[in-house]
Amino acid sequence: MSILTNFARSYLSAADVSTTPPVDPPAPGPVSYSTPKICSLLYAASVADLNDANFRANLAQTDLLIFKPTLTADTSYQSAFSSLKAQFPNTKFVAYVCVTEILNNPASSEYAGSWTGGTLYDGGIKPYDKVAAMNWWLRTVSGTIPQSYAGNNDVNYTDRVPTDGSGRDYAQWYGEYMTWLYRDRMGLQLDGWMADNTKRYGYSAANWLLDGVDRDVDSDATVQQETRAGHRKLIDTFRVGYPSGIFIGNGQQNTTAEVTAWHASAELNQAMNGILYEGWDGKSYSDWDFYTFSHSMANLGVMMDACADPKMVVLMVDGTQSDYKKMRRGLAVSLLAGCYFHYADTSSQFPWMYDEYAADLGAPLDPRPSAPLTASLWGRRYENGYVLFNAAQSGGPGAYTDPGTTITYTGLPAGVYKRLNGAQVPLVNDGSVVGAGGIDVPSWDARILLCVNPGVHT
Repeated sequence: MSILTNFARSYLSAADVSTTPPVDPPAPGPVSYSTPKICSLLYAASVADLNDANFRANLAQTDLLIFKPTLTADTSYQSAFSSLKAQFPNTKFVAYVCVTEILNNPASSEYAGSWTGGTLYDGGIKPYDKVAAMNWWLRTVSGTIPQSYAGNNDVNYTDRVPTDGSGRDYAQWYGEYMTWLYRDRMGLQLDGWMADNTKRYGYSAANWLLDGVDRDVDSDATVQQETRAGHRKLIDTFRVGYPSGIFIGNGQQNTTAEVTAWHASAELNQAMNGILYEGWDGKSYSDWDFYTFSHSMANLGVMMDACADPKMVVLMVDGTQSDYKKMRRGLAVSLLAGCYFHYADTSSQFPWMYDEYAADLGAPLDPRPSAPLTASLWGRRYENGYVLFNAAQSGGPGAYTDPGTTITYTGLPAGVYKRLNGAQVPLVNDGSVVGAGGIDVPSWDARILLCVNPGVHT
């Protein structure tokens, strides 16, 4: 019998459990289409954030919200979140978790809250104290605890570590703890989790296998396999607590062979429902700077194919709110691939709104393209429109630049498609019909077109 099946009954008193039990969401199925699929991220989401009028107004264009709940000693967070879910019933709400590291501060109340009374999960122990007591820290041979990210201690989440008195290693314990915290203690009706650091890169060389050898995740195949197995154990534990839930991981730029070896592996293939494709554009390590666009499309295809329904792969682009060109190209790439899109700067918390987000394109009519329409121009038909992206690049790997060229595409039937009618960039979205002369698409830019007569492409 799974430990998690009865862990809430074993560890909780009546004072610990939310008075309004959450309702399990329906089982995830194939994605439905009405507009481009938009993802927003809100880390450290407070009660004030959830109740903020501007946040709620902008959330109207968001299909997927990934957020990290702020713990409260009362039911105010549950009330705010329930109100948000009621206002946006079609938005998926996914909470942030991270199995690979813990804030290096024993006094921190992170993930513990300030509740009083009752018996907390596993005796009320905080994750930091549990890891310290069980010696689940990741260590080098010399005994140092690495910090892949400054201020956070790395944890060994493989099955090489000892198990506690209930037979749990860290990945299982953490999965049960976060299920209890979000589902039972806070009473949040979540649609799922987003687990950070499920990608291949970013971990330190350390004594992962407890065999006296410091090994690097980036180069050691055994460590790669065992860390993937640790992620899978977390996913399986999540599925016990959320049988119909959505589990999203993350990834970043690698060769397509590496992306395939990781996400299409025996441990992870079809285990997750989505992947955040981090930093595709706007980061120092971005795919858009290091590789050709065909490489990006190949990576997106591997990620989409490796995910179970509803295949919530998210293309993430960093930029400023007024960089409409960068936003357009990222959105167009997400539409070419058929995935979700996230656009923000590193400090942005509330979602931004764009004219293109409201374009009702419907479902894709063409398969995910594997080659351009012509030269560097890529395209894809949707039920109610057409997406064009000019992927021309100058320079070489790691230093690709915009060549400043334009393609005039005349492959669309005259009078069938029109530009969006938008207020933000009227020079691009003026509502005009595409005629026999075609449409200009500058390099590193995109055009989102609608059918003049909805659903008519000829």
